[in-house]
Amino acid sequence: MDSSIKNTMIKSISLIIVAIVLLGMIQKNLTEKVEVCIDAKITDIIETTNQGQKTYKVYIEYDTETGVKEDVIDDYTDDMKEGDIISIDCRMENKYDLIADGVLGTILFMILFWILGIIGIIKVIYFIRKERQEKYLKKEGYQVLATITHINCKKTNPKKYYIQCHWTDQNNNQDYTFTSKELLFNPTKYLNNSNVIPVRINKKNKKQYQVDIEEIEQLRQKDLEEWEIIFRKFERKEISIEEYTEKRKEMFEEDY
Repeated sequence: MDSSIKNTMIKSISLIIVAIVLLGMIQKNLTEKVEVCIDAKITDIIETTNQGQKTYKVYIEYDTETGVKEDVIDDYTDDMKEGDIISIDCRMENKYDLIADGVLGTILFMILFWILGIIGIIKVIYFIRKERQEKYLKKEGYQVLATITHINCKKTNPKKYYIQCHWTDQNNNQDYTFTSKELLFNPTKYLNNSNVIPVRINKKNKKQYQVDIEEIEQLRQKDLEEWEIIFRKFERKEISIEEYTEKRKEMFEEDY
């Protein structure tokens, strides 16, 4: 993946994290606090006398998410009577709950939607420009011979190889370093001991270039076709396991 696209993805993820933090701050600090109470109906008031002291138990019922719930409280006042509606379990809550109202999820979805859309558009534009540049360089590019300095290998699965080369513009003694596109095989054996490789550059902008690996890829394809024949022979038991292993080592030893 191109480094510019990676940077865009990192920035996009950072934006999402920032958006979540900001929305959390809004939810916590900027919303209005209101008192929320549960309304209950008094169904009965029972008076009892113990050692000359009267006590009261107030029976109530109220609605919950699972149905009507009955309870009893000791908070009795003289003005209470059966059938009254009283408030219980009062607490302070945010007047606007972004999570409960689904606003937070909607905002995060829209942010994610637009960020992914922007990333997608950037990738499409990048690949279109890259394809146009490759076509232009193949047709109009100025060919130079660059000196191969080394072959880089990224130990991923599968391994990825890059040919790195160097060229000096004799007109101004400016040095340039070029890197080929990734190869899923070690190109060393296909260079035929040559220390140079053709590179097509844009004369107006020498940062636009294309390391010519077409011949290397063709040689690799021939090896794969030859290997397919050997593999079929091995399947038909026309060659021994020793011969099969030796051929494999000979053809693909550089890949390991």
